[in-house]
Amino acid sequence: MGLSASQGRMLSLTSRLSDLEYRAQNISNSKIRLASESEAASKNYLDALNAKKLTAYNPDTNTHIDASLSSLYKLNNCAANGTKRIIVDAQGNVVCPSSISAANPDYILDYFNQSGCTYSAGKNISQADITNAQANATKAKNDNASAFGSEEAYLNLMFDGNVPTDPNDAKLQYFKNIYSGLEAYAQTLGYTTATNEIMQSNYWQGDVYSADGTSSYFSNNSDAINIISNAYNNNTTLSPSDLKNFSKGVTKFENDTAWLYQQLSVGNLFVVEYNEEGGADGMGSWERISYSSGDAQLVTESNDYELAKAEAEYEQAMNEIQAKDKRFDLELKTIDTEHSAIQTEMDSISKVMDKNVERSFKIFS
Repeated sequence: MGLSASQGRMLSLTSRLSDLEYRAQNISNSKIRLASESEAASKNYLDALNAKKLTAYNPDTNTHIDASLSSLYKLNNCAANGTKRIIVDAQGNVVCPSSISAANPDYILDYFNQSGCTYSAGKNISQADITNAQANATKAKNDNASAFGSEEAYLNLMFDGNVPTDPNDAKLQYFKNIYSGLEAYAQTLGYTTATNEIMQSNYWQGDVYSADGTSSYFSNNSDAINIISNAYNNNTTLSPSDLKNFSKGVTKFENDTAWLYQQLSVGNLFVVEYNEEGGADGMGSWERISYSSGDAQLVTESNDYELAKAEAEYEQAMNEIQAKDKRFDLELKTIDTEHSAIQTEMDSISKVMDKNVERSFKIFS
């Protein structure tokens, strides 16, 4: 092989060698990421081992069932011992399923009357809140008009040109309320004009309680929304007392047992119970109790379902990680073999080039 050909071959091998080293580095980085994935899978499994759930006694079946907002309120309605328990937030506002909220059972109204609280989404409504709601609505209306022009242009944008023809379409009404400022007005007061379907969708504009309880919650109680809408659309004055008898109806998490336990654990929600002999006058009062009171009505247990689910997910994750790790090891071994072969060939070519140079100098010397 001539000197020129040797140099060309050497450059080709050097390029292949660099490519192999680059691939090996990427695979090594992937193996490092596998360690992070393994750590995350282990953490999720350990969290499940420590997971608890709240169960409530069901007198109809003489068993304990998983406690969610929905099941707790249903059991309160039919409990043989007449226990009256309500879930409230830190401000004393009732948090319950939408169906219960709309029905307003007597024992909930009793709590409202005795606690003296006015309530919506996590705070007492004041006249200042109403004034602030009007200001926010005016700003939203002006901002929308400035950004989109007419309502027609805004709706065309929201529906990609396919605006519903039915004037009662829920999505159409919701986006109209956003454009007009009504939605901003309602959300400032802790409510939303969005239907349950909209609140579950990707075009929902508001927040609901997140897993850590840091987000706001907006109620779509139909009776409260009617009052808010009439006041806004008719430009009439809304009073804090107009919204007094509406609890915070939860829709997204009303059957979520894990969410309820987590919210109770971190202190975002509390259980209050009616004590017939409580109060300064002994005439009865609503008092906070432990969410795991140990009175056979509320019991904290290990969450076997979540544990079994987490165990299956952990095994699947670890099997996938091990399979990837073996594949990476095989690829690294192949690369190492090819790398050694190329290095050997490069050493051989280097010797040939040295000899060619040596012979060339001998000829010209």
